[in-house]
Amino acid sequence: MCECHCCDLTNTKACNELCTKLGHVDVLVNNAGEFGPSGEDQGPVKGNPDEWEHVVQLNLNTPMRMTRMFAPKMCEKGDGFILNIGDVEGVHTGPRHPVYAASKHGLRGFSLSSYEALRSKGIHVVLVSPGNVQGTSMADATSKNEGGQGFISPEDVAEACMFAFRVSDNCVPSEIVLKAIEPHRHA
Repeated sequence: MCECHCCDLTNTKACNELCTKLGHVDVLVNNAGEFGPSGEDQGPVKGNPDEWEHVVQLNLNTPMRMTRMFAPKMCEKGDGFILNIGDVEGVHTGPRHPVYAASKHGLRGFSLSSYEALRSKGIHVVLVSPGNVQGTSMADATSKNEGGQGFISPEDVAEACMFAFRVSDNCVPSEIVLKAIEPHRHA
């Protein structure tokens, strides 16, 4: 059974209330994210630090909070899936999105550490880090040629996410990085 609940994920009180209301989930997908200010002109100092806090709250602190709230019940049951949606910006970075990259680096570290802490308890923690995904506002905010990367399809991201559920219990992928084939360049 799948249920949908609305919640302001940047509001810690609302997140806590939602987690308490739900009590237990078998699958937690931490997918919310925000690009935030670009560092195109001034490097990492571009933008308002209050905006930075918002990006870090949504991209990093909220997935950590949600994992902390739901993991204990998963551990009691000895089964569960935590799927964190990262970004290739958390694996390698460019000069334009330093705050976003920092939040995704943090999510990567948290996810990989949680993987190690929870896998012996039967919990699958998987980080899926896609590059530019067609049709998303984040892809619209970047150009196709930025960094030489193209776009990947949402279906490819969905397939990578489903991989975690398709492998045996003995195989727990910790991280899946998805990149597009570089667009062909004419000389």
